[in-house]
Amino acid sequence: MERDTIQRSSSIPRRVVGYAFGATMLMLLGTGVVLSFMNPAFPPEPSDGRMYGSILSGDWMNAYQQDYELESPVRDLGLEIWGSLRFGLFREGLPGVVVGEQGMLFTAEEFTALPHARDEAARVREVAAFAAGVAAELGRLGVELVVVPLPSKVRLYRQYLGRYGFPPEAEERYQEFLSALDAAGVDQVGLKEVLAGSHERGVEIFLRTDTHWTPAGAELAAVALGEHVSAAGYLEDTPNRDYRLEFGELHTHEGDLLSFIPLGPFRGRLQPAPDLIRRFELHSGPAPGLGLFDTAAVPVVLVGTSYSAGAAWGFDAFLQVELQAEVLNLAEEGRGPFVPMVAYLGSDTLHEAPPQLVIWEIPERYLPYAELPELPTRR
Repeated sequence: MERDTIQRSSSIPRRVVGYAFGATMLMLLGTGVVLSFMNPAFPPEPSDGRMYGSILSGDWMNAYQQDYELESPVRDLGLEIWGSLRFGLFREGLPGVVVGEQGMLFTAEEFTALPHARDEAARVREVAAFAAGVAAELGRLGVELVVVPLPSKVRLYRQYLGRYGFPPEAEERYQEFLSALDAAGVDQVGLKEVLAGSHERGVEIFLRTDTHWTPAGAELAAVALGEHVSAAGYLEDTPNRDYRLEFGELHTHEGDLLSFIPLGPFRGRLQPAPDLIRRFELHSGPAPGLGLFDTAAVPVVLVGTSYSAGAAWGFDAFLQVELQAEVLNLAEEGRGPFVPMVAYLGSDTLHEAPPQLVIWEIPERYLPYAELPELPTRR
């Protein structure tokens, strides 16, 4: 099924800026060529040792153009000027980012939806069935699974969308995923109400310039999970480890979405201010003693994406405080939620020392399009 990205264009006439940009680029290109001819080493030698060839035959020009396009500082400056114009006039960045109001940036992935609401519903049922297969594989080893669907930043921060709109086809996606997990018999902890309610009370759940949540958002999720795990009794036989956090000073964090807004020398004037994150350090008491025939299995394993892997927001640290149990963090950055889980299911880490509980964080934005890998057949 094809996916659809909803994004409204600016009403400002782009042709005017396009003409200005073209003229600017021609001027910069001409300046670069003139300066190149003034260089005593002209024509230059390429960096990889090959010969550019004859100027008269045109071979040199073709080869030099390739290197110019890859390495020229004049080209870089042109791109930065164009990036500044797009951001300053249109409030737009490179493909991949959506610029909201008041310096709020969103990943374009969160605006992706399948063509029809019925496609969205079918997709979440497919993912829920996959999660049920994961739960069954873990259940064979006596391991409990709790899925944590993470609502998208766009869903909770609609007041910052400005001229953009939330995909109507995906309006019911999050709740349908929770319902599909329930129908498939998969335990889950929905976070939308908890996070949205705290955001309405002034708590920043997501970073302004980043795709990820704040430490406050990660802590709220960990508290909700802690209450759910306690009520379910998943760790009732696990001795407490006495985890606590010590908070320090604030430090700046330049979000991953800022890389989609190349401003160069205009960065200080135009770029949204970086986020501030408070440093923290996790402290723990002594590990519980082991009996003669006990295994050294960690009681809780965390699997997921960069929302769980990122040390700056510390989801695993907050989980350890709320659960008062050690958490082995096997989340990975840049691989989505499904590949790390399949890797864990086939690993010796699981089969030689099964935990009591696996927590699986799945961001909403991966639901429409991420490929579902094959579950391992290891027994």
